[in-house]
Amino acid sequence: MNTAPAVSAFRKFLRGLVYTGLGLLLPVQLALLWLASLDAPVQLPSSLTATLTDRLAQQGLRLQARHFWVLPDQSLAADDVTLEIVGLTGEVFTATRVEVGVSLPELLAGRVSPTRIRLRGGKLWCPASVSRLGQSRLLIEDIRLEARREGRWLMVPSLLARSGKFVAAFHGELPSAVLQRDTAGGEDPDSASTPERTAKFLRQIEETLLVAERSGGASLNLEARGDADGGARLRGHAVLGNDWSQEGLGLIQARELLALGELKIDARGALLAWQARITGKQLSFREIQGGQLTLQLDGSGNLVETQGHLSLDAVTVGQFSGLSLRSKLSRTLSPTGQASLRARFDAATATSTVHGLAIWTPATTTTELDGFSLRIPEGQVAAADLHRAVPAIATALAPLAGDLTGVLNLSDIHAQRTPAGWQVDGEVSFSGLDVLGLSPRAVAPTRNLPFSTKFSFAPERTPYALLLRDTRLASVVGEADCSLDPGGPFALRLRGELQPAALDRLLGDWWIALWKLFAAKQHPYATIDVNSHWGDHQSEVRGRVLLQDFTFMQAPFRSVEILVDADAKGTQIGLHRLSGAGKDDGSLDGSVVWDWTKKDSVAGPFIQLRGNLQPWVAARCVSADLGEAMRGLRLPADHELRLDIQPKGLELDVKARVICEGAFTAWGIESRGLTLDVSSQTQDLQISAVLALANGQATLGIRGDPLKDSQVSLVLKGCDPKKVAKIVEQFDPPKPTAGATPPPAAPAPTPPGGPGKLDLKFTGAINLQTPRLLKGRGDFELLDPDLKRVRLLGGVSNFLEAIGIKATSYDLTQASGQFGCLGGRAYFPDLVIKGPDARLTLAGEIDLQASTLEFEGDFSLPKKGGFNPLEILNINRAFLSLSRVRIKGPLADPEISALAKLSDILNPNKESNLGKIPPSLLE
Repeated sequence: MNTAPAVSAFRKFLRGLVYTGLGLLLPVQLALLWLASLDAPVQLPSSLTATLTDRLAQQGLRLQARHFWVLPDQSLAADDVTLEIVGLTGEVFTATRVEVGVSLPELLAGRVSPTRIRLRGGKLWCPASVSRLGQSRLLIEDIRLEARREGRWLMVPSLLARSGKFVAAFHGELPSAVLQRDTAGGEDPDSASTPERTAKFLRQIEETLLVAERSGGASLNLEARGDADGGARLRGHAVLGNDWSQEGLGLIQARELLALGELKIDARGALLAWQARITGKQLSFREIQGGQLTLQLDGSGNLVETQGHLSLDAVTVGQFSGLSLRSKLSRTLSPTGQASLRARFDAATATSTVHGLAIWTPATTTTELDGFSLRIPEGQVAAADLHRAVPAIATALAPLAGDLTGVLNLSDIHAQRTPAGWQVDGEVSFSGLDVLGLSPRAVAPTRNLPFSTKFSFAPERTPYALLLRDTRLASVVGEADCSLDPGGPFALRLRGELQPAALDRLLGDWWIALWKLFAAKQHPYATIDVNSHWGDHQSEVRGRVLLQDFTFMQAPFRSVEILVDADAKGTQIGLHRLSGAGKDDGSLDGSVVWDWTKKDSVAGPFIQLRGNLQPWVAARCVSADLGEAMRGLRLPADHELRLDIQPKGLELDVKARVICEGAFTAWGIESRGLTLDVSSQTQDLQISAVLALANGQATLGIRGDPLKDSQVSLVLKGCDPKKVAKIVEQFDPPKPTAGATPPPAAPAPTPPGGPGKLDLKFTGAINLQTPRLLKGRGDFELLDPDLKRVRLLGGVSNFLEAIGIKATSYDLTQASGQFGCLGGRAYFPDLVIKGPDARLTLAGEIDLQASTLEFEGDFSLPKKGGFNPLEILNINRAFLSLSRVRIKGPLADPEISALAKLSDILNPNKESNLGKIPPSLLE
């Protein structure tokens, strides 16, 4: 028996491998033979369908179809196809029929590598979980596609897509590499999952269509032609918004809006170069309308090299029209790799021009906002254009009682959009801006100057979103911090020469009341800080004001420094060195206070002043004429003046006191020791003065307006009559009457005796404007060893000289009597001039207005004890005892008669009314 030869293990392995390969190849060969023999569509076996859907499910795709077919041309077809993405709720893509050319070996292996595709009735959906609207949304309602791959080319005979009013068509040939994912740039293809990539893609399409649905529709045609280098050129032609007869059809409306474009790609599908041109007419976007649009763009695969030009003519914004825009566009890349679009533009109207640069930076994530910035190095905008473009400006200025006119000049403007809003800074100037009464014309009415400022606006900066720096308002400079909210706060700081009325609206009643007291001939220099709220007439104010050459309550002053502290409760004004009009007029320090918690009638001002101001300046605070009348009173620098003023009803209650312990000059007369009190209350002026005057003492009291009819009392004790007469003549010097002869030459001087003394009391009424019409009664006593030289009695002194007083043995050294004044006449009923050996008794009147007098009287000699025969021989004594003295005529040169008359001898006691005081003065 023969035994079988031994077989090695290796040969057994080879034999098993061959049998297995033949066993597997046979079904494949049978399947290929079956497919090749098909002449009608055959439904794909369920096992193969399950394998295909499982493989797709592993890639995150859920595919469903009513039937899967194998066509005679070895294509795979499916009816009523639905595609879902695992991780997204709802269908993403549906189609009525899809036919895909596949490789049978790959198909049997469970892989799909399309060589041809035909699509009918395709629809693209945005699931509710992805849509911004929160509901499933149909994005593209009809997609039709025929494409095949031939070598390195992708041939697309037809591609048509329609979404609402938008239709897109494409045909041509492209490099097949455009279907391959580019990983050359280092991008990880698995860095984002299929659901994330799909959701982002669908959301971008949805956002685009949300805008497009409100437009007038569009049609897009693209054509691609292959190049010998394996790349392709694409040309596009789009007609947008060419039919929008229905009003409000969409967001952007236009007529004859045409877009032409061309781009070149290489064999790998990378972009090499592109260009586009868009033209249109009658554009409409919300309230913006444009007449003619031209946009030219070109670039390369590197977006940094993008550039172009934009022109837009006949632009209308609301009621603003006539704007033209020219812009040069470019695209740049930041150091971090973020791309941005830059546009250099020139915008102009018939009266306005603006030049600048706009930069748009697209957001890198969906949670960020696109970046936008604007720079305007220079520009000039007419206020009329600005009002038409932004009507809200008038509304914003209304609560501020403001107005904008003239021209607005822009310089170095920089605007940038942030999450909180727009941030803007730069420099502007206005030729005509009025806010709360502040304007260049109000500050400097005679000069045509602009309002200029640097500004910074940031909406997130609270409470002051707007900051103004280096603000120049004519001669005033300053800065401001402002809220733009209605009724919001603002802080204002000003310094410079200003017109006080320019701040009336801003500072309110207290400021107006203050400058009613001051009348400035020169603009004051002020430093003022104001804190308030828009529309509020009450402010907190701190400041300093230097005022020169002005009047304060009718009194002239040279300068003063005013310190201001004011708020809603009160106003305090500090006055430092309130200096009189002249360098020798002294000064005052003090305060002016208003208490706004009280009624207007008692709110103020409360004025307290202390210093050495000359009394005539202070007197002008009561009355200008009274002040002028007091100019003759000059006090030394060490005197003290106190002035207190407070409201009383509708008038001011004024109290003043002057104290001068040393020597001073009163109307040219050296005096000393003055105490003067002045009180003025509601048309009632009271003056009380005590002083050493003319070597004696004077006490004066006045009640009422001394420049009208006022009650006066005057007491003189021991005063030098010559000096008193000099003061009286300075108040109202006598006027010579017409035709009066010049006064005779003064006699040769004689050695003077001792100084005279005058005691006088007078009570009555006087008007210092017409002092010769004084009214009242009084009495006096004059002691003077040289009485004939006393001019106080006018022409009486001439009589004494004529009869030889001081030249004979008869000396008259004392004069006394009472007198009354009324209607410009002075009445002397019992004027007695006497001495140790003689007596002259006179009665008469003096016309104070005409400066004339008329006196009559007797000269008598007292009888001496014993008999002296020599007296019989004294003819002069006998003559005088029989004479009737008559003095009549001008005060300066009266006619004197002293001869004895027969009528006087026969009737020495006849009645005469000459010199009698009127009865009205005796009551």
